[in-house]
Amino acid sequence: MNEPMDRSGWTERPPVDEVEDFIVESGGAWRAVRLLLDEVALLQAERDFMAAQVSAGYVRRPP
Repeated sequence: MNEPMDRSGWTERPPVDEVEDFIVESGGAWRAVRLLLDEVALLQAERDFMAAQVSAGYVRRPP
C-alpha cells in the first residue's frame, strides 16, 4: 500500500514556484502540509477502491 514512487521517468524539476504559492495561499507551511496529507489520503482511498472494483470484476483494467 505504501510503495515508493518510481521517479526514474522524471525529466523536469518539481514545480517549486507552485508549491511556494500553495503554501502562501493556504496560510502557512503546516497548514499546507496538512492539506497535502489529506489529499494524499483521499487519493490512496480512491486507488484502493478502484483496485477493489477491478479485483471484483466491476471495472475493466485499461489496456
